Amino acid sequence: LEVELPMGSIGNAEGKFFAHLRAGDGEGVDTGAFATSNATAFSDGSYVDLMQAWYQLDMPVGGAHGDLGRVEMTVGKIDPFGFFDGNNIADDESEQFLNLAFVHNPLLDAGGDIGVGDDGSSPGLRLAYVSDINGSNNLSASVGLFASGKDGANFIDSFNGGLVIGQLEYAGKTLGSLTGAYRLYGW
Repeated sequence: LEVELPMGSIGNAEGKFFAHLRAGDGEGVDTGAFATSNATAFSDGSYVDLMQAWYQLDMPVGGAHGDLGRVEMTVGKIDPFGFFDGNNIADDESEQFLNLAFVHNPLLDAGGDIGVGDDGSSPGLRLAYVSDINGSNNLSASVGLFASGKDGANFIDSFNGGLVIGQLEYAGKTLGSLTGAYRLYGW
């Protein structure tokens, strides 16, 4: 269940609140492979999990209408991969690919090495600049700081050894008339 609500404005800036709840019961299928077949299994029994709960403030740059783009500030319990290493084909382990190796760049977190939490989200902050190019294409630069480690994602000593990630992205028309994105990121 996902909910996005407008949270009013501060001057020309617009705020919004986003929450994502997931519920389930069961252990999924474990074949003993590198990653479990069902990445969203609830092996600890039946429960509802608050996957994400964050606030974002979108601030226009270059006048009230954001003629030069906008700055986005996001804070709360965030799934870093909702903003970084995005992929329209394989970016949601609950709707598309069930194996974590196909959800995101395997080098980034298929093995859970960065430790953003059992549910894939943790306390964090993201800053981004998004510039619209001719209305349908955009160029963005973003940086994020997320809690990581054994207890960081559980709000215990959250930013001791956290994950810092930055990304440059072009999204829109690529080759011919195809829509796509090019990303350069590091962590």
